[in-house]
Amino acid sequence: METLGKKIVRLVDKATFKEVFLFWIVFMFLFGCIYFGLTLFSDTVLYRGKLVQPSLDSFFLMQYFSFITSASASQGYGDIFPLGAARFFAVIEAVTGLLLFGMLIAKLVSVKQEVILEEVYSISHDEKLNRVRATINQFTIEMNKVMDKVHQGLITKRSVKESWVHLYSLSKALQDLNQLIFNPKRESSEYVKTLDFNQLDLLIVGMTTSLQKTVQFFELVDQRKLEMDREHVAETLSSIYGAIKLFVDHYRSIPEIKHQLSDLSMLLASTKTLLNKYLGYKKYI
Repeated sequence: METLGKKIVRLVDKATFKEVFLFWIVFMFLFGCIYFGLTLFSDTVLYRGKLVQPSLDSFFLMQYFSFITSASASQGYGDIFPLGAARFFAVIEAVTGLLLFGMLIAKLVSVKQEVILEEVYSISHDEKLNRVRATINQFTIEMNKVMDKVHQGLITKRSVKESWVHLYSLSKALQDLNQLIFNPKRESSEYVKTLDFNQLDLLIVGMTTSLQKTVQFFELVDQRKLEMDREHVAETLSSIYGAIKLFVDHYRSIPEIKHQLSDLSMLLASTKTLLNKYLGYKKYI
């Protein structure tokens, strides 16, 4: 069971700078009203050596005394002196005012830290996204090189078998992309950045091109009757297929990219058919 102290700490931790500041203002105003109320029933405050009598001027005088006491933990500038019960309330206000002032400073520093952390998260997010996009584009370049060697008859059997390594790099990049989008920690994180339409469009173009090259590569391998590491290729391609399908299903409802996603979906279906046809590893799909 949560103790009262823990509840207070949790409440203070959730409070914003603005909320703490407004509470402090209200707190000082209420204590000013308490001091004024005491003047109605007893002689409790001296101002320049004279007892303060209830009046409109003394109400504002007590507000001044309260604000100075809370803000500087002192009884004014020496012109006002509390007596009797007013001293008790002055001590409480002075101590509480110091705590509230400390909280304000902490919240002010926290706001600056939040801004810095948000900027760091944004930079990290953009770097990861750029790295994913660069890897996808690099995959297309590498597959073009491999296909050119196949056309020219310059590729060795070993190179063909190890071509799944390029597919693995694409698979890893797509997994990293989905980690950015579907990270379960996003639900509880204060720093969540979504992809804008330009970023989505570039990613879709990159995935479409890479998937086209993948299909073309397997068609070429089938035509030339080249041997590949079937098991590794099937596992890697199934990962690529699953990652792209997850991406497409997630963003399918966005009208602005619906057309691009429909092209990618068609290519995804063709990829599934080709994988089953050329690899015979239906269990991976």
